[in-house]
Amino acid sequence: MLRSSRMQILMIAACSMPLYPTVIEAFTEKNSSAGASVFDQPPYDGISLLHREKGDAVWQQAIPEPWRKRLAIISGKPPLIDVPYQYEDATTPVPEQENIYRNAFSIVYDDKRCVAISIVSRHGYDTGVGFPDEKLWYCVSTDGGKTYDPDRPIIQHGEEYTPLHPNKYVYVGKNGFETSGGWINRLSNGQILFPFCYAPLDENGKQYNPVGGYTFSYVACLLGTWNEAGDDVIWDVSRDIQISGELSSRGVNECAPVELKAPGHVLMVSRGGNSPNTGTQKACHWKTLSTDYGKTWSEYTRFTYDTGEEFNSPSSFANAIRSSKTGKAYWVGNISRTKPEGNAPRFPIVIGEIDEESLSLRKKTVTIIDDFHEGDPAGLQLSNFGLVEDPQTGHLVITLNRTDHLEPVLECEGVHSYVIEVN
Repeated sequence: MLRSSRMQILMIAACSMPLYPTVIEAFTEKNSSAGASVFDQPPYDGISLLHREKGDAVWQQAIPEPWRKRLAIISGKPPLIDVPYQYEDATTPVPEQENIYRNAFSIVYDDKRCVAISIVSRHGYDTGVGFPDEKLWYCVSTDGGKTYDPDRPIIQHGEEYTPLHPNKYVYVGKNGFETSGGWINRLSNGQILFPFCYAPLDENGKQYNPVGGYTFSYVACLLGTWNEAGDDVIWDVSRDIQISGELSSRGVNECAPVELKAPGHVLMVSRGGNSPNTGTQKACHWKTLSTDYGKTWSEYTRFTYDTGEEFNSPSSFANAIRSSKTGKAYWVGNISRTKPEGNAPRFPIVIGEIDEESLSLRKKTVTIIDDFHEGDPAGLQLSNFGLVEDPQTGHLVITLNRTDHLEPVLECEGVHSYVIEVN
């Protein structure tokens, strides 16, 4: 799950290092799928990488001003927060305190209102230990992000829901729910949509993990509507979207939603996983469609090229964005030259246009943003990225940490940013 603050085939001209042949050739030779041809196809003139640079200066220039303000606010906030509930196994007096992990990527709803979501947990911000205990809280700004009201739990509206039972899928102390990738979305009907993943419970009230994955989760969406005063959000929750552990070992999480040109039609592409592998799990991302503004969703099916061909992708974060310049929707994520094993390999990172009729990735548009270079470690990770549109230029800007997932303390070349022109 997401743990971060979201090319032309000719590679990156500004840093034109050749691909490290031993690793790349090994991947290519092992791959017999038709999808391998995207690595050899001619450059697509509708997408081009303008430049790559070390650091995040270009990213900082592109992000919305309320994000900058939010970063300044949370830097001075304490790391603990009082919680309005008590666990059955608690040994500390009420009010108990928990860790709060605040996110700077608020939804800028309009020129006055912003909504920011945080994760609260008794444990560290770690997927395996933290996720089953995590809860989502929120706060609202009505002055363009200068100030926010107090953080409080996100609770589905209805008398049956409380801080201990915040929505129909979660019971605090038994299971948790957390952000599931992507940004908070404003839909064309004015509602707020934000996907989350949760740890399902079995018939005995224990966390359900059918094939023993690192974690296992299903997905649902928070649906927010402003109250009459316009200064707070009334939360509802969609029908959940489930998938068999025989198809995806860790279920689904880290979603990339985008509203299509047809109002109320929302495509959501989600991360899957094939580790552990019992022989039936797929190495891919999964797609689902809502036609009623996120209330209900279709069953998950494989996210493919518009040609109908399948492609391999690791268990990794991806995102989607609609360009105000072109009007097109784009998917950004990892596509692999060979069948991944769990999270790896997380390179290259690519961008491509979404075909809104077939709900697929337009194969001829797939463009490499960054890839394995000579001197990079075998565990190179090009994932857990930020994605935003520069409001001044219409360019898409990505930032990520070029790191080694096998040796997390090594950062390879550290933080990099990429500027992409779309036409």
